[in-house]
Amino acid sequence: MKTKHTLTLSFPSRQALAEFVRNVVDDGVAVYEADTLDPEYSGNPGTNSYVLRREGDKPECMRVC
Repeated sequence: MKTKHTLTLSFPSRQALAEFVRNVVDDGVAVYEADTLDPEYSGNPGTNSYVLRREGDKPECMRVC
């Protein structure tokens, strides 16, 4: 059986999130605004919620960086 894990990170600003992604996240991975389809949020992501996904897994208009 596969076990799912969720990691939550908090940033003081969207700019700090973008800097983290540029400096830490591997190529081929992007940060997107979370939506109701993201299981991590059980259909209710709230404001300022984001997810890491492979590039292209969500629409480009949802990409933060």
